[in-house]
Amino acid sequence: MIKQIPNALTIARIAISIIIIILSALNVSNFYFVLLVLFLIATVTDYADGKIARSLDIVSSFGKIFDPLSDKILLFTMLIILYPTNIIPPVVILLLIVRDLTIDGIRSHFASRQTVVPAIFTAKAKTASMFIMVCSALIELLYPSLNLGITTLAISLIALALSYISAMQYFYIFFNKRANLTQTEHASSTK
Repeated sequence: MIKQIPNALTIARIAISIIIIILSALNVSNFYFVLLVLFLIATVTDYADGKIARSLDIVSSFGKIFDPLSDKILLFTMLIILYPTNIIPPVVILLLIVRDLTIDGIRSHFASRQTVVPAIFTAKAKTASMFIMVCSALIELLYPSLNLGITTLAISLIALALSYISAMQYFYIFFNKRANLTQTEHASSTK
């Protein structure tokens, strides 16, 4: 039962994303406050599921696929909701989404060939900076007198830089894995 807690927290994060989407379609009072609270709860589930999985040494196929996917769903939902506010420059939002979809597509290609490409440090740092960026943007919307616009912009540029640095690192990894897979497939076809 305890071994299912990380997966349950991952599912909870997806459920929170769905709730956020539904709330964005309704005219909810204090929308950005509710959004911030839900986003912080989702962030805690992300931290907790990783911490529990590492402490109990739990690795599941479900977790490998759905933990990063649930982060993407949550972050994409928030970025799309924040897009019209211009607190995060729209071009940054679009570049972040394009990068993630491209890398995830390539990772899926390798997964279909039974080759797992684990998350790298810069990609984890990118995700963390995106969580901070979204929190900063929501706080700016709630409390404009704090003047967090420059801070949010700086964090968004850091997230963007980490995003494309990690993308270049992933492309290097993908290129090497592709070469190894091609050699392995060629060797097995000549036997």
